[in-house]
Amino acid sequence: MERKPKLVLNNSEDIGFATDCLLMGLISLNEFKEWVCKIINKYNIEDVPEYLYDLADYNEDVVGVYNIIGFSPNSNLKEEDEHALYGIAVKRFGVVFDMPISSKKALVALKKNPQVLVRFKREFSFINLDF
Repeated sequence: MERKPKLVLNNSEDIGFATDCLLMGLISLNEFKEWVCKIINKYNIEDVPEYLYDLADYNEDVVGVYNIIGFSPNSNLKEEDEHALYGIAVKRFGVVFDMPISSKKALVALKKNPQVLVRFKREFSFINLDF
């Protein structure tokens, strides 16, 4: 049996991971919305919070997704995992603004934490990565 998505206040790792990726610049708003639609289509309607339907049509500033969600989701990522996420952004886009670490350190973190790339590829399987 497939696990239920983690999309609610006290169990928000899935939406937290997706919003972290959006706000950190790993994915675009359109890619985030594609992830939302994937979740809506994949799970039973009773497992999908109503806010996801609003996010599917959202076209405003990315910070505003929290207003739609209604709470600040928690991805439960460790600091080194977050640094590895920046490594994915560097590999995808080359230059990433407002990173708390250097590009070199982000790439090292990604190499040391390959599970982060595995999760990214699982969550965003529709994004073609060539690394």
